[in-house]
Amino acid sequence: SLSKLPQILFLNKSDLMLKEEADAIKQEIEAEKREIFANPDSLVKIVCGSAAAHTGVDELKNSIFELLASLPEKEEGMQLLEDEKAFQHPDDGFAVSRRKG
Repeated sequence: SLSKLPQILFLNKSDLMLKEEADAIKQEIEAEKREIFANPDSLVKIVCGSAAAHTGVDELKNSIFELLASLPEKEEGMQLLEDEKAFQHPDDGFAVSRRKG
């Protein structure tokens, strides 16, 4: 399930409050995450910021890149299969033409 995947929580609109208030909300979420989230261990980071003011966005992007870099390359048991029909299908089954008018 998606809730078991690592998650980063972005607290948007943090520019509308004092930094101390945003930090207090962040700490409260950390303290209460067992009651808030179905899989609290999947919450790996909380970032305060504002999409409109572009604050915290670089931290969010860096956190995403770090998280992606830490994930395994390929999950065991997962395999991508090529669709042979897609590669072997002749392209002469249709024609494209232009009409004036």
